[in-house]
Amino acid sequence: MTGMKEVATMELRYRGKNERPPPAVFGNYLGQGDGEIAGSLISGAVTWDLYENQSATACEVNMLGTIRTDSEREIGFDILGFFTRDEGAPVWRMASAIRFNEPAEGGDAAVNRTGLVEGSFDTRSYIHNYRIYMPAG
Repeated sequence: MTGMKEVATMELRYRGKNERPPPAVFGNYLGQGDGEIAGSLISGAVTWDLYENQSATACEVNMLGTIRTDSEREIGFDILGFFTRDEGAPVWRMASAIRFNEPAEGGDAAVNRTGLVEGSFDTRSYIHNYRIYMPAG
């Protein structure tokens, strides 16, 4: 990607439905899970909730989550975008935007960082694999 650099990879696993999902921007609640993120920007454990407006070959996606970094800091994230696939195919491709909401020093304000996410979700294994990109420089 021109002007973008890869800053992290993320592997997520589906773990079923949360009885009390957090509110979302849009979509029907599909479930929650956990996983890991690793890279030059951020590394740690991930928890997430997924909302979608679905069709057979395209989904509007809203994924809300939290990353507990290796230094025990919590950083929220919000992914808005799309999954697509060929009809009946087991793998969905994702292209989306991500916003990290990281508490600033002292916790008085939030520092917003945005980037791009691309990758896939395999319906056979229920595993998501993503790469996160941020503007270079």
